[in-house]
Amino acid sequence: MIASKLQKSGEVRIGQSLHMKEDKFVVERKKTVFQSLQKLKIHCSKDAVPNIALLGSGGGQRAMVALLGSLVQLDKAGLLDCILYLSGVSGSTWCMASLYKEPNWSTKLDTHCKQQGDGDPWFEISPHEAGYSLTGAFVGTSHFGSQFHKGSKKKHQPEMDMLYLQALCGSALADEEEIKKFLWEKIKDPLAEKFYQVLIDLVDANLFVLNGNNPSDLDQSLGATLNDLSGGKHRLMFPTEKLNLADKQDAKHYLNQHTEDVFNNLSHLNSFWPDLKMWKCIFECINHWTWGRNYNFLHNMNDKTVPSDLLESEKRDYEDAGLLLNSPYFSVLREERNIDLIISLDFMREAAEMCKKLKIPFPEVNIPNEDVKKPKDFYVFKGQNTPTVIHIPLFNVVNCEIETWRNKYGTFQNPYNAKMISDLMKVAGKNISNNREKLLEQIAAATVTETADVCKKLNIPFFPLQSVTKTHKRCEKVNIPFPEVNIPSEDLKKPKDF
Repeated sequence: MIASKLQKSGEVRIGQSLHMKEDKFVVERKKTVFQSLQKLKIHCSKDAVPNIALLGSGGGQRAMVALLGSLVQLDKAGLLDCILYLSGVSGSTWCMASLYKEPNWSTKLDTHCKQQGDGDPWFEISPHEAGYSLTGAFVGTSHFGSQFHKGSKKKHQPEMDMLYLQALCGSALADEEEIKKFLWEKIKDPLAEKFYQVLIDLVDANLFVLNGNNPSDLDQSLGATLNDLSGGKHRLMFPTEKLNLADKQDAKHYLNQHTEDVFNNLSHLNSFWPDLKMWKCIFECINHWTWGRNYNFLHNMNDKTVPSDLLESEKRDYEDAGLLLNSPYFSVLREERNIDLIISLDFMREAAEMCKKLKIPFPEVNIPNEDVKKPKDFYVFKGQNTPTVIHIPLFNVVNCEIETWRNKYGTFQNPYNAKMISDLMKVAGKNISNNREKLLEQIAAATVTETADVCKKLNIPFFPLQSVTKTHKRCEKVNIPFPEVNIPSEDLKKPKDF
């Protein structure tokens, strides 16, 4: 692999190679990984250190706390420093952002969001670059959000802070279909149905105005529902005849007043509505559509390697990548990162199918039907010329009563209390402590595979077990580092399994 040339500050980089600073990081991080493997008695040369990626999933607070619990236990098990890349989507990025504030945190931060519209849907954000993983179009992370024209920065915007990036990577409600789906899932009884019907009508009314359509029919429905909820005490009328859809500023003013009036009416019923302030903030975002809308750094570029859909609009909308794939496989599967072993925490649904569609090497995934609802705690998938994938479901038949815990830790719910956080961290940690030996086995196997690859590149014969002593001697002759090999003579004809 040839390292990319460092682009000038404020310029777009087109290319699949890694950023020079990432290449430098990998070299330095591998020294730590090498030392960690030696401590675990997994021996290899410094040139044959495997590239191991740990993936956090989406899932709001559940994903954030579960990743933290897994990292804590990996550290206790002495396995954390075997990891080269840490990658996440949605809720797990909130945990990563907190870790990244610590100066001693040495693993690479790699978070993801999804961009709306056509073109490359997968967008990654690392400490060095932000851009489209599949296409290979990037800009310096500090310049993401600034205005670009034909590949050069036109107007500087302040660098996005970590809080905004956390919101950007977890903005599931930035998708109007997700907003409606979320609201409908909340309907449990006739009273709740009327409350959420108000919000659904309000969503539609806002979208109507934003798209230049008259919302008068929806306004009448809203007024009638609010009147019904208040027992006839509060009657809300919307002066739609004053709405000028041709004047965007006037329409925006109408939207603001429209939303304010609805929430003022709902405030009289606040005892039934504990999250009123939160929903008011959500609708303010809908009014201005300020979820993840940012300047498109590819605007008006002339490059045939970039899908034309990515070049057209001045701004693009970015949202939670978990809506596309709830685990960040695409970034770690970039060929340039050369990942040997993936440890995936929780979700991996649809990953194999999507990779097959995009012609990205991925092992065949065969999970027994009976395991779909009642998963075990550890799965390994291997393939030809693919990384090995370890899949560890968060809730499984080994560490908990699955349905009880799934119901207790939903994706959308109020903040967890201290006990819930502690309990979830313990359950996530059990998945690591219960499977420490299995993880060690797969890390060792990845090391052997990487060693074999290095020997192949150097045209040196490699024999995994009984003839490994020959490989050692050959490497000694050509002055290539290789660990000391001591296999008892009685084991040469009758080798053990490990």
